[in-house]
Amino acid sequence: MLIGEVVKNCGLTKDGIRYYESMGLIHSEPLVAGTRIYRDYKDDTLIRLALIEHGKSLGFSLKEGKPILDAILNGTFTAEEQIKVGEKKINELQAKIEELKCKIQKLEETRELLQQDPSRDVYAEFLESKNFTVTSCSAEESAPKAAVG
Repeated sequence: MLIGEVVKNCGLTKDGIRYYESMGLIHSEPLVAGTRIYRDYKDDTLIRLALIEHGKSLGFSLKEGKPILDAILNGTFTAEEQIKVGEKKINELQAKIEELKCKIQKLEETRELLQQDPSRDVYAEFLESKNFTVTSCSAEESAPKAAVG
């Protein structure tokens, strides 16, 4: 199957397909036609691409997904391994959720401070908490002055 057929059937771009191939996620063979050389993608390419997209939708990176993909297609991805990999990903995603909750909380706190006092310079307060000496974070007041000489 040529790259155009793969594109039609999976919705990726040619560059995306080439990238996946460069990572070893899909495979093709050279196909000579006169003076041109095309890439002939193996029959399992669409299955591999569907599994890659499924893995990405679950939060797996392409690098993480390659050994999983190979094990699935080789029939060596045991239920025990699937559970272990799934639990690890669940823990990673839960940690990301907690990190995002903290970021949301900080943004909500900043919003509340500014709603209570719109003239408050929250960035100057932040910089001072990091031991920077700041008089103001407004662009006009904090812009470096040109040396006159």
